[in-house]
Amino acid sequence: MGALGTSSVGLMSDEAKRRRERFGPNLLVTRKPDPWYALLLRQLAHPLVFVLIAAAVLKAVFKGMVDAAVIGAVLVFMAMIGFVQEMKARKAMAALVRLRAPRAKVRRDGTTPLLDAADLVPGDVVVLEAGDRVPADARVVEAAALRVNESTLTGQSMPVEKVAHPLPAESGLHARRNMVYSGARRSHRGSPADRRGEGGPRQARGGRDGPPTR
Repeated sequence: MGALGTSSVGLMSDEAKRRRERFGPNLLVTRKPDPWYALLLRQLAHPLVFVLIAAAVLKAVFKGMVDAAVIGAVLVFMAMIGFVQEMKARKAMAALVRLRAPRAKVRRDGTTPLLDAADLVPGDVVVLEAGDRVPADARVVEAAALRVNESTLTGQSMPVEKVAHPLPAESGLHARRNMVYSGARRSHRGSPADRRGEGGPRQARGGRDGPPTR
């Protein structure tokens, strides 16, 4: 907490305002998606595709249309596979964006108001209660039987038990049980956490952690 200039009572409103001006809102920045036909054409912008097109033309000129048709069918199949995969990835990303918690319980000025999750800043102390969705990546600083359902992020069906004590710096993301991640949901009662800032943790009794999610 000291690295972020915060405490267990949270930030003061004036300081939170200054940090929001510096770091911006706690939002994922999205851009207008490319139209479907652009995705389809992108599948053809590959050196291997150019080679196959050249081979199909040569086959059509020197050996007839049968071999050329086979190569053409392979090209269409490759393009459709890539197109379907990109469309699935786009839908998955849109689903993750929709998982963002709209509001969060945040300790400000010694109280715990319910704020728009976009207003979270590094150093905010967020309180997670049973059923709450995590509003931002956060370092757990206080936990009591804290379990979080991360199935939407990892595919793991069972809730993950979280801890507040430090873990080795070399721990992989999957092993960082003192972290909670945006979009996950608390499945049991209790716990504060904090959002990690640029060089330190964001706390959470659940809290905001890491650079602003944009």
